[in-house]
Amino acid sequence: MNLAAQLPVIPIIVPLVAAPLTILMPSGRLPYYWASAVTWVVFAACAALLHTVAADGVISYHLGDWAPPIGIEYRVDLANALVLTLVSGIAAMVMPFSYASISTEIDSRQINLFYAAMLICMVGLLGVTITGDAFNVFVFLEISSLSTYALVALGARIDRRALTAAFNYLVMGTIGATFFV
Repeated sequence: MNLAAQLPVIPIIVPLVAAPLTILMPSGRLPYYWASAVTWVVFAACAALLHTVAADGVISYHLGDWAPPIGIEYRVDLANALVLTLVSGIAAMVMPFSYASISTEIDSRQINLFYAAMLICMVGLLGVTITGDAFNVFVFLEISSLSTYALVALGARIDRRALTAAFNYLVMGTIGATFFV
């Protein structure tokens, strides 16, 4: 299997597979190290994708070899590749600094859930950027939204109002998503 040919799907698949594994890890520093490594791998894949698109032009990747409009298409042009690299680069640079604040704001038994939700949020943000159709933009938007609601709710250790804030965010996000449809 040619890894370069699979490059458009790697930024989505790697954190999508890593997130459930993060949940299975014991809480502590292991999920932090794991999520940090995953974000750097995704950043490297996005940078390689940017280089490939800059050299070869637009990439169209059909998942499962089903052509659109029946199948899912990932379409990467130079603007998409730049945004993918920017989003994954920010995640990779921020993740190493996250443990200090997360360990004080989130219950130690839920640190693995935080990093899993961060990886799922990353999947959603990158998916919105790379997908080639409006339906999957909506799907990835919902994925990033739901993981963000969970991230807000995880802050309930410090302030119980985080649960109310997460619910309000959910309601407003649902209203906004309705307008998107």
